[in-house]
Amino acid sequence: MIITEIQKKEIEQLIPEHKEALVAFGADMYRRGLITGAVWLAIGVGCGAVIEILTEMYKHRKSEKENKEES
Repeated sequence: MIITEIQKKEIEQLIPEHKEALVAFGADMYRRGLITGAVWLAIGVGCGAVIEILTEMYKHRKSEKENKEES
């Protein structure tokens, strides 16, 4: 979601009285974003590894089957 100009002005008006709360809120959002990104990265890497292993197993079984047929 993109912040509009009106929303930016409202936030700027809050800064003098609530600076620490706004900074803490922004830091918390940033931390949550990093954690979410890291989780999705790990899921992607895990899926890629599983697919790679399954592909290698399939190739190995196929080559064994072809070798048995040739013998």
